Amino acid sequence: EKEDLQPGDALFFYSDEPGTVQYCGIYIGDGKFIAARNSKYPVSEMQLNGSYFSERFLFARRFW
Repeated sequence: EKEDLQPGDALFFYSDEPGTVQYCGIYIGDGKFIAARNSKYPVSEMQLNGSYFSERFLFARRFW
């Protein structure tokens, strides 16, 4: 659940096709995550609870 996220958790999102992972990032805490957006903005800090990403959030995974 989003409420249980810890820094370092991997976040997975869709962009066009619901249910299909098309984008991922790393949670850094305080409702923020980092991800590579595109060649103009290679790594950016973004808000998880912003309208775009909150609507497209699929799941998170902790790998340790």
